[in-house]
Amino acid sequence: MKFTAEGRRFAPAGMFSFSTPREAIGNTLAEALFSVPGVANVFILPDFVTVSLSDAEEWPKRLPRLLELMEEYSEVID
Repeated sequence: MKFTAEGRRFAPAGMFSFSTPREAIGNTLAEALFSVPGVANVFILPDFVTVSLSDAEEWPKRLPRLLELMEEYSEVID
């Protein structure tokens, strides 16, 4: 699922792709997203984030927490 947020930035620049929690170490947003059970992959660009779950049927349970983390770990831009 692709997440975008008008007026928010998820990274200052660049592109980041993580397929394991270990790879995400050092990227606070990716670390937080991997703390949600079932997250299998995280792709971060300044203007959007894509998250994949290992089981698509888990989206209804996981989406509220993922949205909270996106807001918590993104930066408001002017």
